[in-house]
Amino acid sequence: MVELKVISYNVHSCVGSDMNYSVDRIGQVLERQDPAVVCLQEIEANHSTQQTRVWSSVHSSHQPRELASSLALEHCHFAPAISSVASSRYREVHDCSDAKGGFGIATLSKYPILEVRRRTFHRLKTIRNALACLIALPNGAKVWVVNTHLGCHWGGEQFQQAKELARFIDSLGMSSETCGPEDVSGIILCGDFNSLPFFRSVKVMKSFGLIDTWGTKGLGPGCTFPADGKIPGLRDFVLAADQ
Repeated sequence: MVELKVISYNVHSCVGSDMNYSVDRIGQVLERQDPAVVCLQEIEANHSTQQTRVWSSVHSSHQPRELASSLALEHCHFAPAISSVASSRYREVHDCSDAKGGFGIATLSKYPILEVRRRTFHRLKTIRNALACLIALPNGAKVWVVNTHLGCHWGGEQFQQAKELARFIDSLGMSSETCGPEDVSGIILCGDFNSLPFFRSVKVMKSFGLIDTWGTKGLGPGCTFPADGKIPGLRDFVLAADQ
């Protein structure tokens, strides 16, 4: 058996709670944990020097690649949910020719990624997506690692996206050019659900047999937002199931 250390981290465009922008600081936080797989949300990849989100900073970085390089995680896939540019202090323009920055989710892996699948959810208020990577472990096992970021408008938005995510995960069991369903050892679902454990969005995922790993591997009270963990709030999730 291979123990796989997986981290899910909403990096907020690499801008901390002190409002300082630093890709290196995010890398240092992750490096201390020595992960094999990292699932990132709210990550940016700029194709020119610009400010992508109103809370971000002016930069020309491909943040997923920079973090993958600093962590020696050789395999990296980025799935933008939108292209964006901040046109003023309070306004953004999305999915236009002037928007040279991608904003979305990324998965970094120490082990080879054999196959990648993406899904963009039906838009209610915000465009959100999911990224599935089939990863080959050293013992020959293959696991799907699914990274996602559900909407921040509570209630129906997360629930609808969770149902679409469930169908996406179910589709991963179908045969592909890489392997058949019998060759996959399990599924790991990571992400910022913008949800509390009792929300309908989480219950949808658990109905597919996914288990919340916080019960066996988590530390502390289980609150990841706000980042200081001092106030009970929302939680990021790492759910897993054997095939």
